[in-house]
Amino acid sequence: MKHAIRLTLFAAVGLLNTLADFTIFFLLLSYSPLPASACNIVSYASGIALSYVINRHLTFRDRQTHRVVGPIIFLATGLVGLAINTLVVVLSLPFVGTVSAKIAATLVTFAWNYSVSNLIVFTETSRSPRS
Repeated sequence: MKHAIRLTLFAAVGLLNTLADFTIFFLLLSYSPLPASACNIVSYASGIALSYVINRHLTFRDRQTHRVVGPIIFLATGLVGLAINTLVVVLSLPFVGTVSAKIAATLVTFAWNYSVSNLIVFTETSRSPRS
């Protein structure tokens, strides 16, 4: 698959994940006693799970990933993305509104998430039929 197509698919999946992330974040922020950082962790983790499933079967379907190791690596890199995302939210909140902080965090982590998915999680080797 060409890089431009893969990046476009990743961005489209990212929009879906972002919609889920934002929806969960703002629902938790509005209806739970959790602080913004905890709401962000729960919502971002939901997005990570959705991202892995969709990207594995769509964006990187021509790439190899191990059934056990692939999700673990994706989770580990996703946790780094979560740390980056939460840090940006927390550091931005004193200066901008909640929506702007969440958007900034999403933009910052997009590059990280695509890079590690493309270079580490899903390898170049063709997938075997049993993957």
